[in-house]
Amino acid sequence: MAFGFPSGGGNIIPRIKYDARSGRMFRVDRVKTASGDWESKDADITGSAVFLVHRGSLRKGWRNFKTFDEHTVPIADQLPDRPGGLDAEGKPEYRPIIKMLVKLGPSVGADVRELSISASTCFDSIEALVTEWSAVKEHATDDHCPVVRLEGSQPLKLRNGTAYVPTWRMMGWRPMPSDLAEVAEGQDKVNAMAAAPAPSNGFDDADYANASWDNAPAPTTAPAEAMEDDQLPF
Repeated sequence: MAFGFPSGGGNIIPRIKYDARSGRMFRVDRVKTASGDWESKDADITGSAVFLVHRGSLRKGWRNFKTFDEHTVPIADQLPDRPGGLDAEGKPEYRPIIKMLVKLGPSVGADVRELSISASTCFDSIEALVTEWSAVKEHATDDHCPVVRLEGSQPLKLRNGTAYVPTWRMMGWRPMPSDLAEVAEGQDKVNAMAAAPAPSNGFDDADYANASWDNAPAPTTAPAEAMEDDQLPF
């Protein structure tokens, strides 16, 4: 744990994903290969996809899926402008994304994951889900989580193929589990740091470009005397 940083990428939240091309949901696991390398492996959980949602973790925005840089805000905030430009294929570098923290049901891992959805054909289904749980006034605070199940999907014919829009079902409410609350709290700190402007040191690029380094004042202390190896204090 060099310099106090988590080792082995331990602060990276594992994820689940919904594939609108197939109408299926996958748990994405990191597995170690025989050669010692790590790779992502998809486990299909479509038939058993039940999870708790941390409602306060919902965010929307833009993600670059090549660099994984993202710009997101809480779901109720105004959508930020799309950053970046076009890639070599003439497509936007940043794609829309909705993400949230969930805790999977016991039959599919029972761990905390990030669910991110980037297919815009699925956004209406998420909005309908948010509207449904927001109408339940007795659970207006985040001390309870909606239990959500992937019931199935509906085909949607598009110009370049077929997308499968997820059908979500709210099954009830459960108290907020401690591990989900802990991960969400840590993610809130990360988001706050990302949104905060960098502190100013009082200089800008022009100050450095115009600065003269030729007439810097001489050191006010004498250089330390050379020491032999056997004189070093450690």
